[in-house]
Amino acid sequence: MATKTLGEAMKEVQELEQRAAIMDAVVNFLRTGYVSRDSLPAQKALACNGAPIPEKLVDEVAAEFSEASTEMRKAAKAVLGGAHVGG
Repeated sequence: MATKTLGEAMKEVQELEQRAAIMDAVVNFLRTGYVSRDSLPAQKALACNGAPIPEKLVDEVAAEFSEASTEMRKAAKAVLGGAHVGG
């Protein structure tokens, strides 16, 4: 296993957390604008090649991003908890 300096480990953790934050923002953007909630219809619709994208697919993609965000945060914790940090 490669040895990282503390600074390298912290930089890696910061980038993973930033990536997770971006994914969370995309999930929020999709779910608040393009997915029905609280018995209210979606505010907007997405289209591809002129055809509407089903709301269910938008929600599935949002769920995939949400899962990826969770995995990024787990990876960040693994860097801090399992990295061999050298001088």
